[in-house]
Amino acid sequence: MSLLSHRPYSHLDNDEDIFLHRRHRKNHKKKLHRCLLGTVVALSLLLAIVVVAAIQVALFSPKELPDGVKSIVHRESSAAFEDALVVRTNCGEYIGTIEDGAFVFKGVPYAKAPVGHLRWKKPISWWSDGEWCGRKERRRAHKYAKPCFHMDPETRKLRGTEDCLYLNVWSPRLDTSVTIFGADTGAAAIMALRASQQAKNLFHAAWLIGPAQTFNRSFEDLSQHNRAFFLARSGCKNDTCLRHMTAKSVLETYFWKDEPSFRIRDQNDLPIQGIYPEQLIVLDGELLQRPPLETIVAGEGEDIPTLVGTTAQATDAWPGPDDLYKWDWNQFSKYVVTSLDSFAQGIGHEALRMYNASQHNDFER
Repeated sequence: MSLLSHRPYSHLDNDEDIFLHRRHRKNHKKKLHRCLLGTVVALSLLLAIVVVAAIQVALFSPKELPDGVKSIVHRESSAAFEDALVVRTNCGEYIGTIEDGAFVFKGVPYAKAPVGHLRWKKPISWWSDGEWCGRKERRRAHKYAKPCFHMDPETRKLRGTEDCLYLNVWSPRLDTSVTIFGADTGAAAIMALRASQQAKNLFHAAWLIGPAQTFNRSFEDLSQHNRAFFLARSGCKNDTCLRHMTAKSVLETYFWKDEPSFRIRDQNDLPIQGIYPEQLIVLDGELLQRPPLETIVAGEGEDIPTLVGTTAQATDAWPGPDDLYKWDWNQFSKYVVTSLDSFAQGIGHEALRMYNASQHNDFER
């Protein structure tokens, strides 16, 4: 037997190979770990640089407003970041905050308080006041202003103040793209703004939920209405007396629950001639010259993107008659005819025909 082929300790070769392999693999893992760590650190630094650059561009660049005023947002080294969001307006500078990724400005006044001799007069804008707008100090816009004077529907307690003409603004970006949104009364207000020449170029899109489409009451109608209901109950004979009333007296004088146009249960019920919801917007001949639809059709309103929708189950809160779900077809059809025929004979039957009255058997089941 050849001595070269005889190796008495050959059984240890495998163990040595395994040991060398493990040591090599361990060294390789260390090198790989160091490489990965270096890569992660480099990527993190790069990402941080990109984020900081984006913030600089988003926050520190000036924005151009329609009236030519610069809205400059910047950060002061002596102030906390949340306190250093400054926007320059045509009536001074306001300091806002950042909440959940949005720029927020609370309690920004837009008109003088309608109190004293200004009660029931046209709003007077803040920027018409040289004394207020001429001041150089910055104003914090961090707190909500008090709500308008009203009765809390749940507690029946009086809350708020007449000095309530303030705006709260949330904006994802500090640019000049403005979309106005409103539901119910707010949507009706947007319709009026779209038709008003005084609101031109103030917003760029509109979103309306359940707007009122009828604006058929004039300023004269409203004046007669106020004299018949409010003035007679107040006990006043002139505007001086009315302006000296307390806010509580004004609220108590307007007897909401007794006036047909404010019976909340009727607002989602079938219309009846002589009973209709109060129109908070009237054709005053100045802000609103004619009904919005006529203005828009004539091409005189704001030609902007507009979304109009409705709210599912909008009438669930005040569904009309409480026992409606118990009615049979005869009761229902009689109710429709009685209500709608108050406008003109035959309208009730026409409405039933349009809504497939012939299928009333399905209704009964």
